[in-house]
Amino acid sequence: MICPVVFVAICYYMIGLQGAIFRFFRACMVAVVTALSGMAVGTVAGAAFSDINMALVILPLILLPLMMFSGLFVNVGSLPVYFSWIKWISPMKYAYAALMKNEYEGLVFKNCDPRKEACSGELVLQQMSMDGGLSIPENIGTLFGMYIILMIVGFISLAIMSTKRMKH
Repeated sequence: MICPVVFVAICYYMIGLQGAIFRFFRACMVAVVTALSGMAVGTVAGAAFSDINMALVILPLILLPLMMFSGLFVNVGSLPVYFSWIKWISPMKYAYAALMKNEYEGLVFKNCDPRKEACSGELVLQQMSMDGGLSIPENIGTLFGMYIILMIVGFISLAIMSTKRMKH
């Protein structure tokens, strides 16, 4: 949990994000819960496969679509219907949405021409199809819920694999 906090502490103000301290702490919380969710995905992969090489082959096949449809690379509002379900199982979607809302809610851009660009954070969120959906605490809670569920699945997988190994 220390590494995500150090990362955010270094990058947050260097990038020039909003200076309010509560926004900084929310960004730290999102980073920590995202790191925990990523660790849980690794735990499931490590426990579900008896061969680590197989886990290393399968894991990118699962993570890349989750990353692609999280909203960072493709606007979630422009996803075809047959791909739109992927965003709901992607931890990256919830982290990205929480960080976008943390930065852009209530933000007003200075020296902005309203005829050419979005001049408020709400307009940016609308253009990115993130103006609705879950709030920041709900996104964080969903990430934490994914962490809990994935850790339970990982421990169950580990128990199943260890009983199989004991029989052989």
